[in-house]
Amino acid sequence: MKNKNFIVRNFDQTYVVWLQEFNQWIQLEEPAYLVFEEVMTAPSAPSASSGTEYSGTEYSGVEGAEGKLVERYGLDPEEAQRFVGEILDVLGGLKIFAGEDNVETNFVEDETDEEEIIHTYKANGVVLRFEYASELLEYYNHHSFAHLEIAEGGEEKIEAVFRVFDSNGTHVLKQVKPVRQEWSDVEIPGLKRRILIEFGNVIYDKDISEWMSIIHGAFVTNRKQGILLSSASGSGKSTLAALLQKEGYELASDDYVPLDAETGLIYPFPAAFSVKSGSFELLSKYYPELKSTPEKKFRLTNKALRFLPPADYKNFNYTPCPATHLVFVKYNPEVDFKIAPLKIPEALKRFSEEAWISGNPDHAEGFIDWFSELKCYELEYSDEVRVVEEMGNLLM
Repeated sequence: MKNKNFIVRNFDQTYVVWLQEFNQWIQLEEPAYLVFEEVMTAPSAPSASSGTEYSGTEYSGVEGAEGKLVERYGLDPEEAQRFVGEILDVLGGLKIFAGEDNVETNFVEDETDEEEIIHTYKANGVVLRFEYASELLEYYNHHSFAHLEIAEGGEEKIEAVFRVFDSNGTHVLKQVKPVRQEWSDVEIPGLKRRILIEFGNVIYDKDISEWMSIIHGAFVTNRKQGILLSSASGSGKSTLAALLQKEGYELASDDYVPLDAETGLIYPFPAAFSVKSGSFELLSKYYPELKSTPEKKFRLTNKALRFLPPADYKNFNYTPCPATHLVFVKYNPEVDFKIAPLKIPEALKRFSEEAWISGNPDHAEGFIDWFSELKCYELEYSDEVRVVEEMGNLLM
């Protein structure tokens, strides 16, 4: 079902619902979905933008929902009224997810005695220049792109220039060429995510409005099929992606995976993948260069990382490719290998925790159609030989 306010897909009696006003995906089962449908399709359906609460009896759908609960489920009128109120209170709580409108701000750069640090990168034939106002800002952002760095001064035309600086306790990314835009975040991880997004937008000549989703994960492919590896940081997805790359699969992206709204294809992203200290010993067997790769200690996260560029990164393949599988990864030293299929509702719930999904209604509908076609699994592993073999079998 689709109307101007929400989109619904039914998976084995679990209703996956997208709410336009919140750009939120929720899941309901009967009889909760009955209440939702009656209220949201009624002539006096509530509106978050008007500041109206969902709970209450002033909407025509409430009486209809109560009547159907009595008729279909045998509840007495008081039970039906109480149940409807509880469901509407839960839905009303979703208002906390409604974001504030963006306000354009002109950030004034903090004064500093530090000399700016400039790096110029080339990716997908596009040259970008980043100007960092401090060593700290450079430290947290440069290493992902260091292998893409080129020398300035030749015939290469710089297509985009970004400046990264601090302003009164806020980290700011400012695009000064070709379009003047600014983004800010009080946390370094938020700044880093925005740099990845804008880097990708420039090298593919796109705007964020053209992506259906941006996924925190890794993506490996044989160009006919591809596996999205998703999970929270530290779960072992980058390690597994590195193992699969060594087996001959393309590491198309790590950490930042953009999904195109028009085609439903993944656009590869050439950033280096980060190897955490717990994976140094394992991956050094397959990547001896890691032993001599400098370790970067990030004091804000209290983590030590080494960065490994994609294989043959000078000939990196930027051609978009399909995702056919979604695997939620967890390294578990007590489990050699265990994989189990996931139903779409559960997979979507986990996915939503690690991804941004467009709030455009057409994109949302395209997204759930795309997601419904994925083959979804949860995986635990410690045996690196078997996990590579089994993941390869998924792509056969």
